[in-house]
Amino acid sequence: MGIHGSTFGGNPVSIAASIATIDAIFIKEYLDEVVDKSEFLFKHLLNNLKHFSINEKYHSIMYCGIQKNLYF
Repeated sequence: MGIHGSTFGGNPVSIAASIATIDAIFIKEYLDEVVDKSEFLFKHLLNNLKHFSINEKYHSIMYCGIQKNLYF
């Protein structure tokens, strides 16, 4: 099959793309921008949910959770 014909053969183009992606993600300015966008989105999400009865809310970077009351 050759060096490029295997699932686990380590395709050089895929490896180069993976390395470039990891390099881009770990730039400090990129991560700061992710945190800023996360806070912006969570704030606007909560503003749109004001009329619901919410027990708990939390977020961390681009992950958030909201627990709604079972009763109105």
